[in-house]
Amino acid sequence: MNNYQPKKFSNFIGQASIIEDINIHVTASAIMDVPIPHVLMYGPPGLGKTTLARIIANERNVNIIEKNAMSINSDVEMKFLLFDLKPCDILFIDEIHRLSKAVMEVLYTPLEDFLIDGLSISPFTLISTTNYAGSLERPLRERIPLKYELMPYPENEITQMMEQRGAIHEVAVEISQRSRGIPRIGRDYLRNIDNYAIYQKHSHATKTDATETFARMKIEENGLTQQDITVLRHLINSGSGSLSRAVGVDALTTALNIDRYDYINMIEPYLAQCGYIQRTNRGRIITTLGIQFMRNKI
Repeated sequence: MNNYQPKKFSNFIGQASIIEDINIHVTASAIMDVPIPHVLMYGPPGLGKTTLARIIANERNVNIIEKNAMSINSDVEMKFLLFDLKPCDILFIDEIHRLSKAVMEVLYTPLEDFLIDGLSISPFTLISTTNYAGSLERPLRERIPLKYELMPYPENEITQMMEQRGAIHEVAVEISQRSRGIPRIGRDYLRNIDNYAIYQKHSHATKTDATETFARMKIEENGLTQQDITVLRHLINSGSGSLSRAVGVDALTTALNIDRYDYINMIEPYLAQCGYIQRTNRGRIITTLGIQFMRNKI
């Protein structure tokens, strides 16, 4: 596996309409020599939001300062960060919904007027990411003009990404079928397969290496993991095939010792996408399709 990372829009696979629109704004800002409008990218983890932010900086030929929201601990720290920016710099804040309210409010005036406490700062671009746009405070959301929802990728695009990273076509296809439309998952699987091929003293990873790796990891052909199977088994054992027996998220994650954030952002969306569970106001219900899938796994 190579560590290929696209550096240009032309090398970024998928999200075509988003790439086209961002490219328009990047090109216009370069011609006018002004900052790119502020950007919010949202969608499940692992879709390439950070990669895309770096491509934007590279295409615009400007500096990018990368921060995770959890690392910005106070409003004073945020102010110093903003004062240090140079003209047209990009401030990239990952998981921006995790900023405290006090820190988030520091951004409001700088985003519109490039002022902090009445003092001018360099015009800059904020690129921010979150899993759900609705998780942001409305005043911040309204100050960000460019909002893009990144969606999971179809299998053919995941296949292309894995081939970019050195996988032969047959291996790339095996990975794409199990990656749940998430490139980061595909990359992790490719690393496991390549390591297994090295262990087997193969010159390159083969389809057999891939299928044996997935069998060892107990990854289903449709991408379900043993943790997903555990969730479905718990719903069946709880009798949650009807609304009256729906299981709440807190009860489910507590019973299975699963991190609530991981469940909501990584496990549940894919189970719902597969049609195996139904989300209701009263809790989660396993569907007939989910019961059929689990028939031989109880």
